[in-house]
Amino acid sequence: MKKMFIALLWLFFATEQIQACDVCTAFAGINPHDYKSWFTVRYRQSVFSQTLFGNPSSTTFTPYQFTVGRLNHYLATPSTDVSHTFLYKEVYNTFEMAGNIYLSPKWQLFSQLKMSDNSIYYDDSVAVNIAGIGDLLLMARYQVFATKVRSDDTLDTQFKHRLRVGGGIILPTGNYRKYSTVGYETSFTAQGILTVPVQVLDYELQPGAGAVSFPVSLNYLAKYKKVGAYYMANFAANTVSSLGYRFANRFSQMFNIMYFAGTKKFRVILFAGITYETAGKDKLKNVPVMGTGGEAVLLNEGVQFYLQNISLSATLSTPIYQNLWDNQANMQYRATISVKYFINK
Repeated sequence: MKKMFIALLWLFFATEQIQACDVCTAFAGINPHDYKSWFTVRYRQSVFSQTLFGNPSSTTFTPYQFTVGRLNHYLATPSTDVSHTFLYKEVYNTFEMAGNIYLSPKWQLFSQLKMSDNSIYYDDSVAVNIAGIGDLLLMARYQVFATKVRSDDTLDTQFKHRLRVGGGIILPTGNYRKYSTVGYETSFTAQGILTVPVQVLDYELQPGAGAVSFPVSLNYLAKYKKVGAYYMANFAANTVSSLGYRFANRFSQMFNIMYFAGTKKFRVILFAGITYETAGKDKLKNVPVMGTGGEAVLLNEGVQFYLQNISLSATLSTPIYQNLWDNQANMQYRATISVKYFINK
């Protein structure tokens, strides 16, 4: 048997919110090719937004304001022109390539490399954009116990269950020093007027974290006839980058209910459930960073289609509760689609 998905951190991510769990990027559970190795290409988008008063075009952020939270300027010094509003939006796009090598019913090896394309919008205008190759995840997974392996467990009508644990490392292969221009400063000199760009290093938007991380995971699946339940817990311990920035450790857990349908040639798996994610504050040179950390509960719903050695999956997660600390935009949704190819032995 073989589990479907596992991947890890962001937080893309590393983003300033508890934006997503990279280890539980998508639904994971039993599938018609549980005993095969596979390769997948996946796209994920997370959107955060908030309506603010003021005129962003007349404001220049300082590096400090970016460090302590992008929304602090507007919330701490609200505009006197309450008739003017704009939509502040953060969009995180992640493209992932991942592979899983099925060594035996007990052991699997998983790897993932991602590319991030993250942007900040003021209304429809892009204020900041940072993109690039992210960090490399390597993970080994061990099956603690399971009922007897079949070639296709989705057709099994008897009760089945299994428990797997995993651990690995995230290597800092991504760029974490990309500066962005957030405005211009004008000064008067003896030679004339001098205008220079204001550039900041936004740690949370970087493709890479710049430091090693250590993810661990646990997942349990139970299935009877056409109905199943799946639980997964993930934890990531992060270290300090050469710039002195440390993303907070992150914990998430997910519970999904599944329904299996279809024929032997064409399968469908429907699932729905909840995800809980939490993280503390990031730290810059041991000082807590404002605009980071919090917790959220997401409602998951999705579907997976299987045709021969190819599968197509789609998942939508929307928040039903979120408590993001300090001044952070509210999460709107997280959507994931993926195409996977299963390799015959």
